[in-house]
Amino acid sequence: MLIEGFRFNEETIRLDGEGAWGRMWDMAARVIRDTWGLDPNSEGLKVRTDAGDSYFLERQLKYVFTERLKEDRAPAKAMLFLPVNTEVPSGAKTHVYQILRTVGEARVITDYADDLPPVDVVQSEVVGKLISIGNSFGWSIDDLRAAAFAGQPLQTDKMNAAADEVEHTIDRVSSIGDVANNIVGFLNNPNVPVITLPTGSWPTADPEQILDDLIHMEETIATAVFHRADLMPDTLILDDASWRLCRKRLNEYSDQSILEVFLKTSATVKNADVWHRCNTVNAGGPRIVMYRRDPSIVRLIIAQMFEMLPPQANNLYFKVPTHAKIGGVDVRKPYTMAYAHPN
Repeated sequence: MLIEGFRFNEETIRLDGEGAWGRMWDMAARVIRDTWGLDPNSEGLKVRTDAGDSYFLERQLKYVFTERLKEDRAPAKAMLFLPVNTEVPSGAKTHVYQILRTVGEARVITDYADDLPPVDVVQSEVVGKLISIGNSFGWSIDDLRAAAFAGQPLQTDKMNAAADEVEHTIDRVSSIGDVANNIVGFLNNPNVPVITLPTGSWPTADPEQILDDLIHMEETIATAVFHRADLMPDTLILDDASWRLCRKRLNEYSDQSILEVFLKTSATVKNADVWHRCNTVNAGGPRIVMYRRDPSIVRLIIAQMFEMLPPQANNLYFKVPTHAKIGGVDVRKPYTMAYAHPN
């Protein structure tokens, strides 16, 4: 193809043939040298005209994976470790349960006795508070159109993010409570006894000593509940550091860990897990807990699971409020549980 009449520096260029690009560069080089006094062959001004690669833009050669990765965070485990009770209506402000306590005693009597000791029952109430948890998410008209253009599920992503944050807040309040609302958590209930471990410092303890501490913890609870099968502990929750220590081999002659040996030899404790919430409960230090995972002993009160309200339009922006309502952790029989500090 011949293009006539294209003038550059008063010269006519023919753009057909292999030398066209060379002639254009020669003339451009003269202009650069004459106008700016620069060397057109310097590293900063060199132009690559390799066939093929120079035709494509960098963005066109970039492959984008369809999979999208979500930022990792510690899992919320409260609803895994605690029996969940949902019978409290979402409109309630408090939740209450009654405790019956026997007073008086029986004693040995003689024939015709007229001084039989009286026995009675006394009823008391335990009142718990309900608190709301919420956040919101939203989008504009332009956001929706941009998401549709990019093929991204904007609304679903934002909804999942809101639900995830509510779940983690429930996890935090359930584990360590909320000071502002005078709510205590599962891991810092003042009525649960704190056991002094015989060893007391697991990082410097032998594996056999750690095993003895776990057995001691179970036996202390067993004594408190008179070895009643329906009150004996069945679950052990550890902090991260204690979890790692308990996974060490018991000794050089065994291929089983401390934790495996304990769970096999324990009378009732058959479940063990790790929870990052245990890491800093004890004034910044770790705490472990042993208990029976039973709703008659401990339960998490949830009056309203995560819910989304209808979108609220404000000009071109739509806001979606979310809400949940919980009553904290109801420790009904604290004497059946025990805390311990392995450090």
